[in-house]
Amino acid sequence: MIRLAVRMLLGDRSKCFGVLFGIAVTTFLMTMLVSMFAGMLSRTYGLVADNPGVHVWVMDPACQSATQAINMPQTAVERVRGVEGVASATRLPVGAFAARRPHGAFVQVDVIGVDDATLMGIPTSAGESALRLREPDTALLDVGGTRDQMVVPTDRSRWWSGEPGLLDLPTRAMQVGDEVLVNATTLRIAGHITGTPRFQPQPVLYTTYTTASRMLPAQRNQLTYVLVRIAPGHDAAQVAQRISTQTPLQALTSADFNRRTGTWFFINSGVISQITVMITFAFAVGLAITGLMMNMFTTENSRFYAAFKAIGASHRTLLGMVTAQASYAAVMGYGIGLGICCMLGMALRETGFPFRLMWYTPFITFVVVGVIATVTDMLSARSVLRIEPGAVFK
Repeated sequence: MIRLAVRMLLGDRSKCFGVLFGIAVTTFLMTMLVSMFAGMLSRTYGLVADNPGVHVWVMDPACQSATQAINMPQTAVERVRGVEGVASATRLPVGAFAARRPHGAFVQVDVIGVDDATLMGIPTSAGESALRLREPDTALLDVGGTRDQMVVPTDRSRWWSGEPGLLDLPTRAMQVGDEVLVNATTLRIAGHITGTPRFQPQPVLYTTYTTASRMLPAQRNQLTYVLVRIAPGHDAAQVAQRISTQTPLQALTSADFNRRTGTWFFINSGVISQITVMITFAFAVGLAITGLMMNMFTTENSRFYAAFKAIGASHRTLLGMVTAQASYAAVMGYGIGLGICCMLGMALRETGFPFRLMWYTPFITFVVVGVIATVTDMLSARSVLRIEPGAVFK
């Protein structure tokens, strides 16, 4: 009877396609939205993810995320170096500035100052170009997920001329050797970095601590983070705990800092409410399409269910047939929707789309599809159980 029920569903191609379409659309939309949100959250701690060689991040106790930091005294570096298990501790100031391009236009950028000696703090994607930072007033450029922001006029002879109408000149992307003015300091682009795009797309300039300290505004504290590498034989979590205990600072492992940053954005960002609304809409659309098609299928095939009742089929048998139809449609639609989402998401990720398929995303989607299939099954079963055997003779 189960095989017969599935053949009944497949025999009505239009209704079968409608049911599969409803579940596939729900699976696709929910998987894509959850993966997109996970990808957006992973960009909130791009600064941490770009430095896998850093074991512990030390910051002010009031820091709540990688983008919500406050500076601390320079003496923090010496205090951290005195803690057992710390192999090295380097400074990392972070600041936001309005950078002027050669034709006069401004763009907001993040400036990160890495250690002059070790260059710790530069993303691993920098490669050999990181050594160019040892040249005076140089910087490495990471567009940070932006487009057509870090550009310069193609006519180099008119750079920094201050003439009117320069904003309308043809432009090109910044190349090695181009210049940008940051807080009265002219920086020469020495190379490009492809780091993790930021949650809020914004270009990033990496330079040495010496150069960055000249650009930072005059204030008492200019140090944002202390980057720690632990000595062999020590555990990062234990060293972070010692730093937090022995100093008035907060120390977190890279994994804990990522988790805290993602949690802070999850709670405080308005994106989560928008994603929730879209997921609810996807669920409602899938339930409406699937339920409507299954109800139409059951109604049009009521004479067959009446015939089954007339020849002695029990309610349990009829419920099994309806459940088999709903389960088959759910599994097939889920597979189709998930496959299309994975292929499209991987293709879009190459263009910078924030797609990140976590291990739990297919499971969440499968549970939602199961709920839709259950509701659809209950509605169809109610109609089947109310059919009178005599309906076959009408």
